[in-house]
Amino acid sequence: MSLIGACVGTQEIRWTKTFEKEESNGGFSVLSIEDGFVIAGYIYSGENNRDFWLLKLDREGNEIWSRTYDNKDDIAWDVTKADEGYIIIGTSMTNEDSPSASVMIVKTGWRGEEEWSKTYSINSIYSEGKSIQSVEDGYVIVGNVKFLAGVTGNYENYVFLMKIDKTGEEQWSKTYRGEKEASVSHIVKSEEDYVLLGSTWVDNPSESDLWLQKVDRDGNILWSKKYNELTSNWGKSMLLTEDGFVIAGYTSDGRNSDFWLLKVDREGNKIWSRTYDNEYDIVSCITDTKNGFIIVGFTTHFPPTQMNVMIIKTDKNGKEKWRKIWGSDEKDEVAESICKADSGFMIAGIVVIEKEKADLLLINIEERY
Repeated sequence: MSLIGACVGTQEIRWTKTFEKEESNGGFSVLSIEDGFVIAGYIYSGENNRDFWLLKLDREGNEIWSRTYDNKDDIAWDVTKADEGYIIIGTSMTNEDSPSASVMIVKTGWRGEEEWSKTYSINSIYSEGKSIQSVEDGYVIVGNVKFLAGVTGNYENYVFLMKIDKTGEEQWSKTYRGEKEASVSHIVKSEEDYVLLGSTWVDNPSESDLWLQKVDRDGNILWSKKYNELTSNWGKSMLLTEDGFVIAGYTSDGRNSDFWLLKVDREGNKIWSRTYDNEYDIVSCITDTKNGFIIVGFTTHFPPTQMNVMIIKTDKNGKEKWRKIWGSDEKDEVAESICKADSGFMIAGIVVIEKEKADLLLINIEERY
């Protein structure tokens, strides 16, 4: 692998690793812990089925342990710390004559040993879990669900919010649809409330707005707001700050797509908005630094061809400080998640080796502030 493109600043890539296992695999969420990292994703288990995959690494990226959790065809999207262990959320699919999908949650101990697992249909044949937060008496989860639209036979896209207790038993659930239809990517806890981030469709099915919705602890809507730069706008990841939220997404006119950073106050009012142009760029995740933010994703051309990791560092007002484009001309590399590490950051993602073979990608960045 090689570093390509320009960069500015006092940062460097400490090391990169790929997990070249026999089975195709990838990581979608990375969590920093006291003695290393935990990564959630997927690994193939044969017969074209994937399993939830939880991987523990030390600070140098060496494998400590690896666990898989099998239901049917499963992908883990998010992991967070839970009581004396971890909790993973994702999607479990069936490839039978009538394809369907359910939300899947697995609770583990500190060494990844399974304590319980559950699936939830959200009263639909298709639902997926996207993000999870630990709260005092359990967990709140968000995801996407499809419902039949009357007699048309078509499905409409909704967002769900569910509260479960510490054993996985459902306490309540709510569904939302934005202006017309909606999808969700992330949830954060704000004091006693929750904030959901996603996108909502507008009049033209090919157009969307970034969508932010605040609900109380029972799921009742407090406010719901939309934001846009170009014709299609997508929210992917957000941070809670002292005076509001910083949101990472991307905005597109159909041919070009840019990284997008948006700052709003606690009531969702826009404070500033910045876009970062390269060619065709899709953001995945954001984290904060001592003096700003780092956003990651991938960049390619239009129509999309070769994909490479793109990393952008900004100050606290979204002004770009430096960027890195990392990868090779022979493979596709995508950054999916980022977390803080020792005086730097860990990025997890996927490198596509060949048409039907992918591996977990790790990039460890050092930054001297």
